[in-house]
Amino acid sequence: PERAMRCRTAIADLSNAAEPVDALVIAGDLAENGKRAEKDYLAEQLNTIPTVRCILPASGNHDTRLRHISHSREKFGVFCKKVNSSLDVDRLYYAYDVNGYTFIILGTTKIMFEETCFDEAEFAFLRAELARGTKNGRPVFVVLHQPLRRTHNLPDSWDYPGDERGAVGPQSDQLRGILNEYKNVFLLSGHLHRGFSINTYEEVGNIHSVNIPSLGMWNKDSEYGNAGQGFLMEVYPEKVVFRPRDFIFGGFIPEYAKEYAIV
Repeated sequence: PERAMRCRTAIADLSNAAEPVDALVIAGDLAENGKRAEKDYLAEQLNTIPTVRCILPASGNHDTRLRHISHSREKFGVFCKKVNSSLDVDRLYYAYDVNGYTFIILGTTKIMFEETCFDEAEFAFLRAELARGTKNGRPVFVVLHQPLRRTHNLPDSWDYPGDERGAVGPQSDQLRGILNEYKNVFLLSGHLHRGFSINTYEEVGNIHSVNIPSLGMWNKDSEYGNAGQGFLMEVYPEKVVFRPRDFIFGGFIPEYAKEYAIV
């Protein structure tokens, strides 16, 4: 109930935005237990936001673990259709263009408890979409629930020991290699439940890695650890700006803002 209340408060804040928002991007963990009723409730809430033009959800480990992958795909597809009528997906990954900028949403291809798993078809899809999205020098935004290993203070920022814990998993370095083949790639992740801090942003070769705090839960071990955190991301031809916001208190947190030049 507390998380639902925070979600509703954040939605009310976003609904009062002075300007329309082109896309609301959710980096996974749509529901605690991945149940249809949970996702139906979230879809009802999200569909009340008058200022958002489209919603781009990703799946997280809480959406897929402990259930057959086919069930997760089916429920994710239903949820996507409810919050974005132009999304017709039958798997946990897809691409979507917003004002000419490509968003690549990734997801697991088999049941994993904390990590994610890619098959060759998803890697081929990723390479094709990266090539398409960056061909004119524009930035591309890759959305994946888990961050790369040894980024954002991992593994120390996770609650359990092990080099892979809290991250993508054994395929982390392979994914890092693919993303590093292109310029102006932004990797937007979640999963860590860490608020705004010196570990929010990280450069990983050519990759600009940004870890998104939790909205419903309190964020741990951070300089700014309140619940209800997120970003307003502004994309311009020459730069990308991340403006952290506390959606519960209704204000920006300028000391954790970040600006990237497009090269």
